[in-house]
Amino acid sequence: MIDIAQMSKKHVVSCVASAILVVGGTFSLQLFSSQYAWGNDQESTEESYREALEALYHATGGNDWTHNDGWLTDAPLVDWYGLRMSEGRITHLELDDNNLTGELPKEIEMLDVYMLDLRWNSLSGGLENLKNMKAVGELLLSANNFSGRIPRSLGNITSLRRLDLSDNQFTGSIPNRLTQLKKLAAFAAHSNNLPGKIPRKLCDLPDLKRLVLSDNQLTGSVEKALVKCTKLHHLNVANNQLEGNVPEELSSSKSLKWLDLRGNEISAEQQNDFQVNFFGISTQPAHVGELNGLTFWSRDSSISYSDEQMSRTVRALNAISIKEGLIDISDEKVPSTTINQIEVMKEFVNSYLLKSDTRISTIVDLERMLAKSAKHSLTKRLKELEEMANPRGEFRFEAR
Repeated sequence: MIDIAQMSKKHVVSCVASAILVVGGTFSLQLFSSQYAWGNDQESTEESYREALEALYHATGGNDWTHNDGWLTDAPLVDWYGLRMSEGRITHLELDDNNLTGELPKEIEMLDVYMLDLRWNSLSGGLENLKNMKAVGELLLSANNFSGRIPRSLGNITSLRRLDLSDNQFTGSIPNRLTQLKKLAAFAAHSNNLPGKIPRKLCDLPDLKRLVLSDNQLTGSVEKALVKCTKLHHLNVANNQLEGNVPEELSSSKSLKWLDLRGNEISAEQQNDFQVNFFGISTQPAHVGELNGLTFWSRDSSISYSDEQMSRTVRALNAISIKEGLIDISDEKVPSTTINQIEVMKEFVNSYLLKSDTRISTIVDLERMLAKSAKHSLTKRLKELEEMANPRGEFRFEAR
């Protein structure tokens, strides 16, 4: 078994990078700066912050959170678990995978953070209390129990760049108001109960690069819904009720690196043509489809790769399976030129699982674990860089 601490820097960075690609698709680290335009309608103070955070704590079962270090104490807010601050303002509230339950309180709008990350909890209810969070750029709410309609008011948060509502219990059609989010770069709402048509102007958004709406009840014409999606990099509308022919503009797009249309009412021939990639790979390996939840694991890393590298990536994916809660690799399915690299990845992941006394049953579990590992590694590295740049401790970086 490989000791994570003894792994080469190259391998650790590679695994962390893969984890970032898994969760964010096109992950970008954005640090708050004085150039960010905060709303002027409310001057947030530490007192109002503490009031809002206390309400959030009590409404979501804070005593039972996995981590609640510093909360409801007199400690500086920067020492409260999950908070990042800049110039006296809370910029990031990251309570992902932290056993939050209950509903979001109205007071949460007083925070008006840039990133709100509440993924992988058990939160319920609707999202109406988020409608006045005008500064939010990344709203990450996947893998909870949120329900009801997606609020039209989310379309008023014009600062949104990343919106993830996937793996919840939302119903009702996708609001047309979301087409007003001119800065939106990534929108995911897969694995809900969304009926109706995909808003035709959604793909008109100038910065949109990633759209994932698979595993819903979406209907309508494939051609009308997707003809304007040619500039996207990643488009997944699998397992809906779309019908008709795939528009030629989509199949000839030079921007799309990933397109998944499986499970819709289109011809089998076309489905075989548009499942994985457009550069040398025309069909999806059957074994990949057997892995529960595997939709884009690691494939986005192929975007800037050569045809040969992309082919190796898919063949490596074809060799991955889960056995007794750990990653297993079928050696005969891995190209001999990459077997060592794949084995290192396997040992890295399994070592982490064993040391953390964690086991996985699906690829979704793996994505979740790698995301946590990536976040921990990135935070550790940022702190190391800070210590190198500020040996006397003039500046303190805090992120959890």
